Amino acid sequence: MRTVLPNGLRLLLAPAPELPRVAVCVTYGVGFRSERPGEEGLAHLFEHLMFRGSASLPDGRFYEHVRRLGSEANGTTHQDYTDYYQVVPSAGLELALFSEADRMRAPRFTARVLAEQLEGVEAEIRERTVDRPLGGFPWPLLPQALFSTHRDAHDGYGDPERLKRTTLQDCADFFDAHYSPGNAVLTLVGGFDPGEALLLAERHFGGIPPRPRPPRPEPAERAERAERAEPAAGSGSVLTCAEPGIPGTAVALGYQLPGPEKGLDRYLATMVVAGMLSGGGARDDAGRAWRTSGSCGFFGPFDAVSPDALVVAGLLPGAAAPEEFTTAVRSSLARWADGDVSCEDVDAVRRRLRVEHVRSHSDLRARGRALGRLELLYGRAELLDEIPDRLATVRADDVAGAARALATARQGLLVIEPAPVRRRPAPSGAIGEPDGRRGLRAGRAAGRAAGRAAAGEGQGPLPVPAMGKFRHAVFRSAGDELLPDGLRVVAVEDPRGTVAEVRLRVPLGSLGLTGPHAVRDLLGHLAGPAVLGALPPASGAACVVRTSPDGQWLEALAHAPHDELEAGLAAVATVVAAVAADGLGPVTDAGDVAAASGAEFGQLLERALWEGGRNQDGPNEAVRPGLHGGCLVVVGALSAGAALSLARRLLPSSRAAGSARARTRMPWKTGELAETDQPGSAQAGFLLCSPETAGAEEEAARYLTTALFGGYYGSRLAAALGGPGTPAGEILVGRDRFVGLRRAWVRGRATGAEAARLLDVVCRETDRLAHEPPRAAELAQAAEFCAAQMTSAFDSPGALADALARFGALGWPPESITTLPGRLRTVTPQQVCEAAQRLFGHESLGGAVLGDRTAREELNSVWARWHRGWSA
Repeated sequence: MRTVLPNGLRLLLAPAPELPRVAVCVTYGVGFRSERPGEEGLAHLFEHLMFRGSASLPDGRFYEHVRRLGSEANGTTHQDYTDYYQVVPSAGLELALFSEADRMRAPRFTARVLAEQLEGVEAEIRERTVDRPLGGFPWPLLPQALFSTHRDAHDGYGDPERLKRTTLQDCADFFDAHYSPGNAVLTLVGGFDPGEALLLAERHFGGIPPRPRPPRPEPAERAERAERAEPAAGSGSVLTCAEPGIPGTAVALGYQLPGPEKGLDRYLATMVVAGMLSGGGARDDAGRAWRTSGSCGFFGPFDAVSPDALVVAGLLPGAAAPEEFTTAVRSSLARWADGDVSCEDVDAVRRRLRVEHVRSHSDLRARGRALGRLELLYGRAELLDEIPDRLATVRADDVAGAARALATARQGLLVIEPAPVRRRPAPSGAIGEPDGRRGLRAGRAAGRAAGRAAAGEGQGPLPVPAMGKFRHAVFRSAGDELLPDGLRVVAVEDPRGTVAEVRLRVPLGSLGLTGPHAVRDLLGHLAGPAVLGALPPASGAACVVRTSPDGQWLEALAHAPHDELEAGLAAVATVVAAVAADGLGPVTDAGDVAAASGAEFGQLLERALWEGGRNQDGPNEAVRPGLHGGCLVVVGALSAGAALSLARRLLPSSRAAGSARARTRMPWKTGELAETDQPGSAQAGFLLCSPETAGAEEEAARYLTTALFGGYYGSRLAAALGGPGTPAGEILVGRDRFVGLRRAWVRGRATGAEAARLLDVVCRETDRLAHEPPRAAELAQAAEFCAAQMTSAFDSPGALADALARFGALGWPPESITTLPGRLRTVTPQQVCEAAQRLFGHESLGGAVLGDRTAREELNSVWARWHRGWSA
C-alpha cells in the first residue's frame, strides 16, 4: 500500500499480520552527494545528531522504548539518502512512529550534544579509515579516482578538524534544507493492521508543516569515458596509497555506469557481470584465474542514482603488479563482449544472485530499508520483489552487451601498497581549502527563522503515547522428532520467500575446549573433498561449516531454493553422516595447550573448568563430537510433515556407536574453584557453574530468573555495578550445555583486584535474589523485555532457523519459541526465588578462576569468605 500525506510524506505499508514485530524506516533524500563544498561530512554528522534528542524526547530519551522492548534502532548515511530504522514488537509501533515524527518535527541541537557527536564521529572515522587495516578500501578512496566532480568524488566522512567548525546554525540550516516531510519516505513492514497504521502515521506525522523539497543535485559526471589524459590504456586516473602491516597490495578497479533509473535491464546484466568476476571469474590471456570480488555500487546494488559504479577488488598474489590485475579484468570483459560467454556460467550466477537477493531481504529491517530506498531513489518500491524475476531473464547476449558498455566507461584505479609509512590523500574539505559555508549561509539568510523552528525552538513537547498490544507468533505447521542417536529434527513451515533455511548444531565434546587445532582440522575435513566437496554442485544451494562462538558446537548452515531443498538437506546430511559414523579422522585434545592459550578469555575459563575437573578426581575421558544433544532444523514453505519426511529419507539410516551419548561426570566440585595460572596477565576472571536438571514446567521461571539476575539492562547485577565506586569489568550470565551437561553459569572478567570485587558483587546478588523476591514492577519489566526480545527470532526465516537450532540443542520443543513469551508474564516472585536457589544457589555452585598468583589468591579469598557464610 502506497499513499502520500498532505505535507508530502510518502507512506509505504507492507503488512505481515502473522509476525510479532514491525520495522519502521524513514528514508530522507539527503546523502554525501547533497553536501556542497564546505559541508563535507555534515550528512553523516547530522545522522548522529538525530538520535540525541527532540522536543518530546530530549537528552537521549529516544532510546527509552527501544531498550525497554529489547529492540534495535540505527541509521546509515549513503550517497543519495540517509535512513533511520527501528525494529520493535508490534506493541511498540506507535512509540516508534512517535519518536520518528518528533525528530522530524522538532529535533533539539545543543552545544554539548554537538561537541559529543563531533568527538564520536571523529572516533568512527579513525576506526574505519585509520586504525583498521586497509581502512577506506575501496570506499571512500576509490571515488576520488573514478569521479572528477565534488558531488561524486568527495570523501563523505569529511575532515574531522574542519567538521569541528560546525555550528548549531549550520545544523539548523542543514535540517531545514533536507529534513522536510516531502523529502522523506516512511515505510512499515511486519505485524500491524494497515488501517490502524495509516491512522497512527497521520496522527503523528500529518501535523508536521510542509517545507520546500530540495532539488535533487543533477549529476555532472557522465557514465562514459572522460576526455582526459589516462595513465594506462582504458583507465581514468590512478590513486596510489601506502599502508603498513598489510599482507600484500590491494587493488580496486572502478567503472562508472548508469544507475538503474537509466536502464534497468542493462544494470541487471552488469550485476551478472560483477558476479562472474567474483571468485576466480577474472582470467588473463594466459588463462590464469585471479581471485577478485565484483559488485555494483559501493554499498551494494540499487543503492544510488547515476552515476553508479562497478567495483572489482582483490589482493594481489606475491609480486604481481596492479597492471596484471587490471589486464585480467579487462581481458575477461573483452572476451565476454565478443560473445565468449558460457550460458551455464550466466545461469549459475543469476541463480546465485536471485537467492542472495531473496535471503538478504527476507529480514524485516532489510526489507523495510530497501522498500524505502527504492521508493525514494527510483519511485518504485515494487522493484524489490521484481528483481529476482528480472534477473532470471538475463541472457548471455545481455551480459555481452554489458561488457561492451563497460569497455567505454570511465575507469578509476585504487592501489594500496605495503609500506613502512602510511600515505593517503588529504580528506575532502581539509583545512586550507575554500569554505563554501559563508556563501551558503548568506543564501539561506531568509530561511533562518524556519531553520530555528526546525531545530525545535518554540516547539513544545507532545505527550508520549502508551504501549500497544503485543502480537503472538503462531506456526503454520511445526513438528519435531528425536532420533535414536539423540539428534533432534525440527521442521517449521514459513511461507516467506522462496528459499529454505537448514541448520545443524551438534556438540563438539571436550574437543571444543582443548583442541583448537583438531577442530580446525575437523572443519577442513568436513568442507573438503571427502564430505561437502563430494556433493554435486547446486547453483542455488550452499552449505558452510563452522564452530559456535563459544567453541563448543559444530554448526552447519545451509540454504536452498525450494526446488533445490533436497540438495541443501543432502549437504547437511553428509555432515551428520560423518559425525554419526565417527568418520572424522584422528581426533585428540592432547598437546594443544599452546593453541588454546590464544583463545578468547571466556574459552580459557571454560578450559580451566574442564581441566580443573580432570585434575581433582582423576582425568575426565575425552568426549568426542557426536549427535546426541544436537539439532537439525528446516525452515521453509514446505509443510512440517513433508520436511520431516524428507529429512528422514536423506539422513543416514544406520548410526555407529561413536554417536552414542558420552557419559561424563560434573567437571567441577561444589564449593571449590579450580585454578589456572596466567602469569603476567593483566586480566583475571572467574566462572561459576551449577548443574541444571530438565524441567519444562519450570522453564519460564528459570529463563526470567536468569535475566533478572544478569541477563538484561535492568538486572540485579547491572544495578549493583552501575553506581559510582563499583568495580569495573564484564559480567555475563547464561544457561547452556557444557560437554553435554545442562548448567547455569556466571562469568566475570576484570583487571587485577577488580576481578575479586566483581566476584564479591556476584556472591552478594546470588544470595539476595534467592531470598529477596523481586518487586512486581521489577518482575514485569524483565518479563516485558524478555518476551519482546524473543520475538526477534521471527524477523527472518534465517533468524528463526538459528533460534530453533539453539532451542532444540537445549532440548526445547519448537513451540517453546511461541509460547514462552506469554508464560514469562505469569511467573510469580516466589517462583523466581525458588528458581534462583536452583540455578545460582550456593549448595551447587563451583567453578574456576584464571589469573596470576595474586589475582587468584584474592578471588579465592572472596569465595572462601562467602562459602563459609553460606555453610554457616
